[in-house]
Amino acid sequence: MKKSLVKKGLLALMILVFAYAIAVAVDAPANINLQDAWRETIGKTTQKAVILDHALHQKNNKCTDCHKTDEGGNFTPPGEIKGMNEKNAAHKFCWLQCHEEKKVAVKKVCTKCHTKA
Repeated sequence: MKKSLVKKGLLALMILVFAYAIAVAVDAPANINLQDAWRETIGKTTQKAVILDHALHQKNNKCTDCHKTDEGGNFTPPGEIKGMNEKNAAHKFCWLQCHEEKKVAVKKVCTKCHTKA
């Protein structure tokens, strides 16, 4: 009897957590134009915009890999988003803290990410 209640309680908890995760994911955009999202931080740019495939990143990562909480919200990497090297906060975050640490192949070629005029 006790085991049955525990199992039912755990099952109910798992269903609630799963439902919450789906609800949060549904509200998030599939793609994000980072140039538009970071306009206040970066100002005028000379490079084409980066369109982040947010749906793909959601599928392969936890929200808190980028965002402060599972609820998501705006994200801007700490530091200056300027320049064409690894000192650029966006490059540092995407290349070093994410792709390299997670061993996801990424070409460090500007036009691989900067695709939209």
